[in-house]
Amino acid sequence: MTDLIEELKSEHRIMLEMLNGIKATGISSKTGQEKLKQARDVLLSHMSKEDERYYPALRKAAEDDKDLKIMLDYFVKDMEFVSKEAARLFDKYSEGGNESDFASDLKMLYVTLKDRIRTEEETLFQKFNPVAK
Repeated sequence: MTDLIEELKSEHRIMLEMLNGIKATGISSKTGQEKLKQARDVLLSHMSKEDERYYPALRKAAEDDKDLKIMLDYFVKDMEFVSKEAARLFDKYSEGGNESDFASDLKMLYVTLKDRIRTEEETLFQKFNPVAK
């Protein structure tokens, strides 16, 4: 499980770097739109990996750990919010759009995602590591 956690952390860094790259490129260009699509694909792949490989093990561990169950419930609800915000941005700007609005929306997604990642890595990953050993 430690290898999976390290893989997820690496993907977290990649996602944030991709969003920063899109910010620099903008959304008006074909390159910006392609980068946005790539970021969407990476985020979806990452979420799928968490859903298929990470969260099932957590749910099993949470059967015997009330604190972990509470924490897991929080993270699942939070991820629903983050997913909706990401989908909204990806849909809204899939074919371009106003650069100023995009910059503002992208910044909001970046901050939301960065906060989610920090919290996940500092709490959920830390809590689960002892369970996996």
